[in-house]
Amino acid sequence: MDDTAVVKLPIKKSAITCNICNQIWTNRQPKILSCFHTFCKECLENESVKKRITPGDVFQCSMCFVPFSWPIQGVEGLKSNDFFESNEADDAVEAVEETTCIEHGKDLNLLCITCNVLPICTSCTRLHPGHILHDPEDFKTTRKNLIMEQSNLITGLRKALNDQKSVLVEQMERRVKEAEEQIASKKNEMIRKIDESLFERKNILNQLNTLIESMNNNHLNFDYLGTKTEIEAFNKEFMKECTKPSCYFDNSVHVSLGVIKSTFKLNEFYEFASIKLDSEQMEGICVNNDILYITSWISRDPPESVILKFSTNDFQPIKPDIHLENILATGICFFNGNLYCGDWSNNRILLCNNGDIIPFASILKPFGLEAWSAGLLVAASDGVHKFNREGEVLWSNRVPSPFKWQRPCGIATDNSYIYVTDLYGHCVHKLDLSNGSCLYSISSKGCKLGELNHPAGIILAPSIGFIVANMQNDRLDMIDEDGKCIETYKLQFNPVWITGDEILKTLFITTYINQKRKAVVVLKHN
Repeated sequence: MDDTAVVKLPIKKSAITCNICNQIWTNRQPKILSCFHTFCKECLENESVKKRITPGDVFQCSMCFVPFSWPIQGVEGLKSNDFFESNEADDAVEAVEETTCIEHGKDLNLLCITCNVLPICTSCTRLHPGHILHDPEDFKTTRKNLIMEQSNLITGLRKALNDQKSVLVEQMERRVKEAEEQIASKKNEMIRKIDESLFERKNILNQLNTLIESMNNNHLNFDYLGTKTEIEAFNKEFMKECTKPSCYFDNSVHVSLGVIKSTFKLNEFYEFASIKLDSEQMEGICVNNDILYITSWISRDPPESVILKFSTNDFQPIKPDIHLENILATGICFFNGNLYCGDWSNNRILLCNNGDIIPFASILKPFGLEAWSAGLLVAASDGVHKFNREGEVLWSNRVPSPFKWQRPCGIATDNSYIYVTDLYGHCVHKLDLSNGSCLYSISSKGCKLGELNHPAGIILAPSIGFIVANMQNDRLDMIDEDGKCIETYKLQFNPVWITGDEILKTLFITTYINQKRKAVVVLKHN
C-alpha cells in the first residue's frame, strides 16, 4: 500500500461512545489513556474500584490491554478528552481545511480520532498505526447529525412538557371557574334568603303599624272581656298570622284581645279625587315612594304604551313619562327598587331601570304582576307563574283544579299565599306560594252580594282577606278568608285595577268610562 494513500473510514458510533457503557461522550467527561483509547470518567472510576486499583498500580486498557501506571490523583490525573463538550472538533476541522502539515508539507486532510481528533496528513498515518481516522467533512456531518438528534430529543421533551403544562393549566382554570360558580351560587342563595327574611319582617312591621294606627284611631272595638283561655287562643292565632312570635300579650291583662274584631269598612272611604285620562286602555297600577305609576296604551297598531307617573300627595303629573315603543304594557310592580312591567305584544316581562328597557323573562301574554320576597309572580294568559330574581321559572300553575283558567288577571300575595282573579272565569283562586297548588276557589257569577262578574284587580286587606275590583258589577267587594263577601263599595264606572298605600288609608282604582276615556279614582279613609 502506498504510504501517501489516504485512509478514510466511515464514522461509527463506537468512535464517539465509551466502549464500556456505550454512552456518547458528550457531558460524560471522557478521559484518554496513554494508548490513546478514550473512556468516560465514571466508567474508569468504576473499573478502578472493581479492580481495587491504587495510585502506582498497573492498569490495563480494556481495548488493547496496554499497561500503564495508575496516576496518584486517580482518574482526575488522566488527560481529559473534551472534544465532544467544546468547539475543539470544529476548530480541528477548520485547521484541516486551512493548514498544511509542518513536517510533510501536505494538506491536513485527516482527523485522528484516537489522538483526540488530531489533524494529520496522509504521510502522518504511519505514525498512527491502528488508529481511527476520519475525513473531516464526514466527521463534521456525523457530529452535526448527533447534535441534531439530541436537539430533536430535547425539542420533543419540551413539547411534551408544554402540552402537559397546557392540560394542567386548563384543569386548574376549569376548577377555579367551577369554584367561582359555586361561590356565586351560594352568594345568590344567601342574598335570596336575606331578601325573603327582610320582606317577611317588613310585612310583619306593616301589619303591626296598621294595627297600632287602627287602635289609635279607634278602628278596633272590644266586644267583651274574655277568659284566660280565650286570650291564650288569640295569642296563638295572632302569632301564626304574623308568621313568627314577635307579638305577645300579657295574660295578666284583664281586657281580652282574643275577640277583637276589625271595623275597617269600605263605606268609611270617600271619593277624594279623580284623574281623567285619554287612553285606549290602562292595564296596570302600583304605588312606590309616594308616586303612582300607571301603564297606558297609546295605540294597538303599531303597539305603543307609556308609563305615567303622578304624585300621591297632590295627584299632579311627574315628568318625564316612560315611553315604550312596539310594546303593549300590562301589569306593573316594584321589586328590589326596580320597576317591572308586562309586555303583552312581545310575550315577556321587562325591567324598566333608569330609562333602560331590559328583557327579564319570557311569558305568554302577561297580565298582572306582583312581587314576592325573592322574585316576581305573573298572571299570564296560560296560568300563574313564579319567577326568581334571575328570571327563571320556579313553578307554573296552568290548571287550578277543579277549574280551568279562562283569563288570569289580578294577583296579590302575603308571602305565604297568592290570590288570583280569573276575569272570564268569574272567580278568585287562593294558591300556595311555595308550590303553586290551589287551596280553594271562590266562584259565583252574578250581580248579587258575594257574586262576581269579571273580577280584575285585587289587593290584600290585612287580617280580613282581600278587596277585589268586581268590574261588571261596578263595585269593590271585600271578601274574608272564608270566601264570604262582607262589604261592597259602589262606583260610578267599571273598576279594573286597584292598589293602595301601605296602611290602606288611600286606594287607587282605574275605571273604564268609554273606549277612549279612562279615570283613576282616589278613595280616602275617613
